[in-house]
Amino acid sequence: MGIQIGKKTEIDETVIIRGDTTIGSNNKIGPYVVIGTGPQHAAYDKPNGRIIIGDNNIMRDYSSVHGPTGKLTKIGSGCYIMAYSHIGHDCIVQDNVIISTRVTLGGHVSIHRHANIGQGATIHPYCRIGSYAMIGMGCPIVKDVPPFALINRGIFTKINRIGLERAGVSSEDIQGIHDAYSGGFEYKNDVWYENEIKLFLSESKKYYRPDV
Repeated sequence: MGIQIGKKTEIDETVIIRGDTTIGSNNKIGPYVVIGTGPQHAAYDKPNGRIIIGDNNIMRDYSSVHGPTGKLTKIGSGCYIMAYSHIGHDCIVQDNVIISTRVTLGGHVSIHRHANIGQGATIHPYCRIGSYAMIGMGCPIVKDVPPFALINRGIFTKINRIGLERAGVSSEDIQGIHDAYSGGFEYKNDVWYENEIKLFLSESKKYYRPDV
């Protein structure tokens, strides 16, 4: 399919875009961003699938998005990807994610909606970051991070209250999320946040456990 770019997307003249890449509308792609070069994988010298980038994203200077070894590398809509960050092959980044300066996502990483990845964090290949989770600055992540968690120095220290408040989650639901975790995953109600936690953990083999 080649390169396709939607309406009102602004692309700096220094940007490199290659491969089978689709970019949506109203994006702002800054100086020296590289999209669509081959995966950093010894068995592949070029992408083996597509890159899809949604709408209303900001991609800052020198950030990079590599093509997949499988079918897809994808960025959703409403994301802010800061300078020098790297999104590796086969990563899936959902909507409204913040990826701070010099963050590195290894191959096959999945970042769920409204997650916030702090400056200089490194995410090990195949790890998943749950929705509304926050990863502290410089933190190495080597297993899955449950939804709503705040990870600091490799420890699930508390829920991401500030991020939840900024996203418009009610105080009642925020307290319910805290209670779900502080109760040792003993769920009491069939509510959206408990269902999200249960689904995420049911698909995880190894994850950070709460100390809240």
